[in-house]
Amino acid sequence: MSDEEIKIAIAETQHFTKVEESNGAVYFFRDGAFRGEADALPDYANDRNAMAEAENALFPDQWERYGRELEKLVVSEEETAWAIIKFQLIHATARQRAEAFLRTIGKWKE
Repeated sequence: MSDEEIKIAIAETQHFTKVEESNGAVYFFRDGAFRGEADALPDYANDRNAMAEAENALFPDQWERYGRELEKLVVSEEETAWAIIKFQLIHATARQRAEAFLRTIGKWKE
């Protein structure tokens, strides 16, 4: 998925509503307030703070799957030392977190 597709997919999980005008313009609203066009949305693929907020939307039963998805993206198959694995997970990029998040909720598109 492109950064733009990631941004929109995650924004929709964060209660942003996409409204497409007949002229092709796309706008976003949240809590009934106008938030702007897609470029005004948080940059989930590149901003770890934005992803930290998005992660709060996961339900407790989704955290284990999220951890497994993130692990698949950041840990090499040869790695077995738990201390190094934890370090790699903690330092996952925003994009890795975004992909794991979308895979967890079934919204990732190849």
